[in-house]
Amino acid sequence: MTKKAKADKLFIANEEKAKHAVELIIANKELAAVASEKYTELFNFAPFGYFILSPKGVILELNLAGAEMLNKERSKLKNAVLSLFVSNDTRPIFNHFLGKVFKSKIKETCEVNFSNNGSLPMNAHVTGIVTKNGEQCLVTVIDISNRKRTEETLKKLSNAVEQTADIVFITNRDGIIEYVNPAFEKLTGYTKQEAVGKTPRILKSGSYSQAQYEHMWKTILSGQTYKNVMLNKRKSGELFYTE
Repeated sequence: MTKKAKADKLFIANEEKAKHAVELIIANKELAAVASEKYTELFNFAPFGYFILSPKGVILELNLAGAEMLNKERSKLKNAVLSLFVSNDTRPIFNHFLGKVFKSKIKETCEVNFSNNGSLPMNAHVTGIVTKNGEQCLVTVIDISNRKRTEETLKKLSNAVEQTADIVFITNRDGIIEYVNPAFEKLTGYTKQEAVGKTPRILKSGSYSQAQYEHMWKTILSGQTYKNVMLNKRKSGELFYTE
């Protein structure tokens, strides 16, 4: 092969490589554009509040859910300080959290209350992580108000059950006891450890037929209220009546 032919062949090969490189660049740009568009959609329409903050807590960007949580127009929230929307009693927690995010460079979390423009305070679980350049952090805010209210209700219910003088015990659908209150222990003589895992048959006095017990459980499992006066037996063998 002549020198000219070799040069022509090398030129064609280099031209093909250059063309392929350009195609890759174009393809990558198209992919980047698509990825950017998808990221923007995910950011804007996510069900959680997303905030991009400066080290001083200034809101640089936020999504629609974030604006809705703070009950203000999105445009008016940019360049505002996010901590000003946190309740006075939990603001020190948030400020400490933000400082840790930028200092530790790892994901940090906290729970605070947001005062959203006159509405009821919003209990929130907050997660933050710093960006690669260390100049901003992405903060996710999840409304946990319903969960907190449920926890508070359950706590009150639990206190009521624990303190009542009436026997309270909870079974699963198979009749296995999962919980007894202090009144149960006091009146039956069985400790919680002795009762849990057993069935209410430990209180059986022998005064009722199997058909009566089947009727009771059938009524309970159908979602109806069963009411009757029954003769039961304590751990000591002593009989006692319960309604």
